[in-house]
Amino acid sequence: MKRLWLMQLIGNALVLWLGFMWLGIGDSRAGQLAETVSFGLLIAAPWLWLQNATFAYFADREAGIVAAFRKGLRTLGTFAGIVIVFMLVIWALGLLAGPLSRAGQATGSWLTFHLRKSVKPVWFVRGYLALLWGVRWIVVPVIFLPLLAGYRKLAGRVFWLEYLIALVLGFWVPSLLMSWVPHLTGSIAQVTSFVLRFGVAYLLMLTSWIAISFFSARPAKMA
Repeated sequence: MKRLWLMQLIGNALVLWLGFMWLGIGDSRAGQLAETVSFGLLIAAPWLWLQNATFAYFADREAGIVAAFRKGLRTLGTFAGIVIVFMLVIWALGLLAGPLSRAGQATGSWLTFHLRKSVKPVWFVRGYLALLWGVRWIVVPVIFLPLLAGYRKLAGRVFWLEYLIALVLGFWVPSLLMSWVPHLTGSIAQVTSFVLRFGVAYLLMLTSWIAISFFSARPAKMA
């Protein structure tokens, strides 16, 4: 477990660093575009292997971490396919933000006209977008995570609760840490504050992701 956590710690940090380098590659010419695609695949493939092996390890911890990475390599194609479908679903749902915002405006206007009293459309816009956010980042992941872990059954109520707790601790709290800017004077104090906040946020996100992987790979307890 400790070795896997360290692998995730180093592997994800390396992917972040390589990702920033990848964003700096130009794509105006065909050669640069080919280099961008090739470098992107070289970053994505080992990262997907690491995540797939993490699911495999938690699905059968007695087999050991080496066996988990062997299984992760064998099933990497299927795992990558599910990840691609997941990303496409998330992307497609994101396209609904504009139509839902317009629907919220229309709902407020319709109620104002029929109720003969002012109804703020902003509340409906926020409500529709909050519903969309819940579908994108709660419902869809809870459906796909068991599939990524290698199971073909929907998660139960316990997993929903576990996922929500991990989502709060691993993504909401880190976002608060990174958006919080303490009033400090001096560049050294500001840089130190940023490094500490980023480090804590990264560790929270990493640990929460490992916890989600562990919960996803426990089909017997998804009740």
